[in-house]
Amino acid sequence: AFGYPDSAIQVGTVFYATGNAFLSVANCEITNCNSHNNGVTYASLGNVSFTNCLIHNNIGIGGIMRASIGGSITFLNCTIAENTVEPGESLIYSTSTSNGFCNFYNSIIANNGGAPLFTAFTQENAENCVITDSDVAGQPGIMLNIDETPPSFVDAANGDFNLLPFSSGVDWGNNAYNESDYDLNHEPRIQFTTIDAGCFESNQIYQSGGVIYVDKDATGSNNGLNWANAFTTLTSALAIAADGDEIWIAEGTYYPTASADATIAFTLAANASIYGGFNGTETMRSERNPVEHEVILSGNIGDLALETDNSKIILD
Repeated sequence: AFGYPDSAIQVGTVFYATGNAFLSVANCEITNCNSHNNGVTYASLGNVSFTNCLIHNNIGIGGIMRASIGGSITFLNCTIAENTVEPGESLIYSTSTSNGFCNFYNSIIANNGGAPLFTAFTQENAENCVITDSDVAGQPGIMLNIDETPPSFVDAANGDFNLLPFSSGVDWGNNAYNESDYDLNHEPRIQFTTIDAGCFESNQIYQSGGVIYVDKDATGSNNGLNWANAFTTLTSALAIAADGDEIWIAEGTYYPTASADATIAFTLAANASIYGGFNGTETMRSERNPVEHEVILSGNIGDLALETDNSKIILD
């Protein structure tokens, strides 16, 4: 059931703008706020803007952000992730359609439990954003350059929302909207030629033709950049492989899915190569030994003792 820890119930807001006030919030992390009724931010006849902000792991009844009577909320280069609202409510909610605006530019909105992005604003705009797990279809406004590909954070489960070099948020922003010299890490806001979406700039270039590492026993950041931080599933590596990439797999057994869905297979990327036979320390492909370090792609999913529920196809 949807609810709050007894010690964390708060009626009211963290940020409140009313009476034509303008409130600007920049370079902030907003997290672990439990707000009842008015959300973490409330704009009533006022305007609130967030720039280079990380808004995550908050709980709200009436939305994480809330507006009424013409109040407007704008997000520029923000990351909004892992938040929870009451079932049936949206992340950004307006109690009145009277001249209220909600704007997202160069932002990432992901992993918020499937909640709709916004409700009941007169106009709802999103441009150059990565938006996953939130339906924006049919909104009364401009939806331009929206990428629905998951953004590939470094380690969202542990609060690290920096972008991996192959993230859909990298180079997805529009430089014309940039108002800052630095990101939330106080790193240069534009690292290469195009600003990233979200509050963090990636300072790594992901180039096709590189190596993606897979090791089911790895305990690092699960990003595939090296053996220490290897993906723990082959499926994750295949999802981001591009032309010319090599996927190196450490010894072990790998399954196309952790579920019992027998229709799921390993989907091979075009013009990418897969190599097994590694022990998880090699720096050159020639060092692998497929005999000593066997890699098995198995369709024995579901109940391991049954053959009737196995994968229908292993490689697709």
